[in-house]
Amino acid sequence: MRKKPFTKKMVESLRKVLSDRPRDLTILNFGIDTCLRSADLLSMRVSTVKTEWGELRERFDWKQGKTNRPVRCQLSKSSLDAFLRWIDVTGKETEDFIFTSVRGGNKPISTKQMRRIIDSWCEEMSWDKNYFGSHSLRKAIPHQIYTKSKDLASCRILLGHQNLSNTQHYLGVEETDAFDAVRQFGF
Repeated sequence: MRKKPFTKKMVESLRKVLSDRPRDLTILNFGIDTCLRSADLLSMRVSTVKTEWGELRERFDWKQGKTNRPVRCQLSKSSLDAFLRWIDVTGKETEDFIFTSVRGGNKPISTKQMRRIIDSWCEEMSWDKNYFGSHSLRKAIPHQIYTKSKDLASCRILLGHQNLSNTQHYLGVEETDAFDAVRQFGF
């Protein structure tokens, strides 16, 4: 089943619910802002975002694990604030993984654990967890951009896809446009 993107309203609701869970809030915000796959997101280290001198990087380049292609990521103020709070709570050092268990340790959480985390958010919000997952985070901004502007080229860049047809398929553009046309021109 193709996962649906989180909508802007859903993200705003999640941010409120997760405000007292710094790791989960950072996962949410980073997943939305970076448009990275979960494996890439979970392999990030503190040094990806924070230099050894304590400066924060709003933008950084990331080499995607699946495609081995670079993609540029940009973090919002919400992401940076959540990140700083999580780093402060955990006392992480520059070479530590960002997303570790709340119980401690320096191994990143697994993609399976991330799926459980997102499932728990959905259960808490009374959303059907079968429709949402880590790709819901990855798709959120590109889907919003495409819905509002039909700018598939920008979506391709954000997702790090090699060509527009991959992005079109990933976002389900043909299907979305077809049903929009039915609503607009149907009887």
